[in-house]
Amino acid sequence: MNWRVNPLRSAVLLPALIGFAACQTLSDIDSPVGPDRDLIGVNYVELSLPTELVMVDSFTTTNTGRLLVGNFRDAELGSVQATSYVRMALETPDPVVKADATVDSLVIFWEVNYVAAQQEVTTNQTFSVYLIDEQENIENSVLYYSGSSLNKGELVGSNTISVDRTKEDTVYSLRLDNTWGEELLANMISQDPVFKNTTEFNEVYKGLVLESDVSNDVVVGINNSTETDSRLALYFSSPGDTVSKRYDILFSGNSIRGFHQLEFQNDGSAVGSLTDSYTPIDGGGRVLAMAGVGFGTLLDLDYFRNYFDTIPPNLINYADILMSDVEETDEGNTLENIRFYITGNDGRFIPGIYPDSALSNINPPKGIYDPLNPQIPTQAGEVVYFQPQFDSAAVSFNGPITPFLQLVADSTIVEPKLLLLPLAVGASLQTLKLDEADFKLRIYFTNPNE
Repeated sequence: MNWRVNPLRSAVLLPALIGFAACQTLSDIDSPVGPDRDLIGVNYVELSLPTELVMVDSFTTTNTGRLLVGNFRDAELGSVQATSYVRMALETPDPVVKADATVDSLVIFWEVNYVAAQQEVTTNQTFSVYLIDEQENIENSVLYYSGSSLNKGELVGSNTISVDRTKEDTVYSLRLDNTWGEELLANMISQDPVFKNTTEFNEVYKGLVLESDVSNDVVVGINNSTETDSRLALYFSSPGDTVSKRYDILFSGNSIRGFHQLEFQNDGSAVGSLTDSYTPIDGGGRVLAMAGVGFGTLLDLDYFRNYFDTIPPNLINYADILMSDVEETDEGNTLENIRFYITGNDGRFIPGIYPDSALSNINPPKGIYDPLNPQIPTQAGEVVYFQPQFDSAAVSFNGPITPFLQLVADSTIVEPKLLLLPLAVGASLQTLKLDEADFKLRIYFTNPNE
């Protein structure tokens, strides 16, 4: 079943169409079927997608599977300070410890699976670990965003490690002060209820704040998924012991809540004229994006809306987003990992998400959208996105763009636009930099009145 464009929007047909077509730079509007689509009775049209740079609302970073910590500055895209907040969990409740045990050391282990750094190889970075203030809490029912934060409490350690940007999936260790370790060990020896279970533990220790020295220039991504070595380790021993015993406190796993804050300063050369979150600027023919901070390139869909609002109802069979005149910069290496997000007319994200499962049965080039089962996203706090396939030979994005047009035509979305960003939008600082990229929307459709 094809998706039918709403016919009730059509007003003055021929004059409006002539006026709109006259403002296009394309040689053929309503051309017969063109390359790659040998379907009888199908027309196609190519509509321009003007671009502009914009900053938008923050992304949710709740339980992203990767906690970002550090400071990073891109000369064109600006500075980012990443701070993580994470709850803790007991690996083994009710530990039994001898009364004469003493602390040997308290160490935090970070399994780093992402590094953003300007240095060629290694960077010395100072990291600090705080307890979350006792008046705060990471709530189960709250979605946290890149602009969210909690108050810091007691400093439990600060140290410097050498981060190698060429080695991801590396475990780094950061030794903390023994003071908090002695408090933990005393509670374990006395069998304090705080170690009865994770719930009791979180009543006293709300979680950790992980941040870094603002003077340095690296952001690390700490693996916060289920199977990871990211954790706290308390080493202790009693007189006569030849080796230390170890007790682990986890801050990773699907059941452990965490998020990171990304404070963005638009002090880069390309975005310095952005004065607030919703003021677009002319990118000068450049496509720029940085994941995680809500800074990207908007593709304006007004031509699409105007065109299909001024002609009799059409049935859309298929659509591609085409690129031409692409000149990659040195950093432009993420074309295969692009997502498109939908925004409203003020640049804010529209709540809801397109589940990947909703798009799994779309089979280009004959995939069509079922209007009887539109699956319009309604999950509050998420964002609408789709990840099309990138065809490097054709320099085009295809696939889920076809059902995505249903969102564009939906009456609840006013002047929708597409925001282009790298894939790992909530859990990295991936950048996209392209020169002179020209975008078009190619739509294949049939007219039932022909």
